[in-house]
Parts: sequence; structure tokens; C-alpha cells
Amino acid sequence: MGRSYLIRKAETTMPQPIQKEKLDIQDRLITVCASCGRVKTQTGRWIPVPIRFLQLMREHLSHGLCMHCAAALYPQVRLKASSHHHP
Repeated sequence: MGRSYLIRKAETTMPQPIQKEKLDIQDRLITVCASCGRVKTQTGRWIPVPIRFLQLMREHLSHGLCMHCAAALYPQVRLKASSHHHP
């Protein structure tokens, strides 16, 4: 299963309003925030996606932390400034 298959699967299972965002797919995996469940885009933004999308793509998910959740969960850790966090 190649990268292009994963991109097609992700784009066809995403709801219409979210399809314009390009997901950040690294090594055939989609990065999802382990805390809030938002998905990382190619521009570094973290966008909300329906739980159904995550269920359909579960074998292609890799977990990380968005900057917002990392700052909230680990306030003692100094994070690099980023303009790509969500409210």
C-alpha cells in the first residue's frame, strides 16, 4: 500500500469542508494529536476531524502532540514558538 493510496483514502473519507486541507502524511502515516484528536496538515496547522475519519484511517495514524496540547500538558517544558496552534 503506497503513499498515493493513503492520500486518496484520506481525501475521500474526509468530510467535504475539510477536504481542501492537505494532510501531513509522513512515511504513510497521518499525525493525530494524542490529546485533542486534531490532525496535522502540510502547513503545520492542526484541524479537527470527525471521529469516523479517525476510525477509518486508524491503521495509518501516528500520535503526536499539537503545540496547544503540549503547552497545556507540559507547561514546564519550553516549546518553540509556532503560529500553527489552534485555540
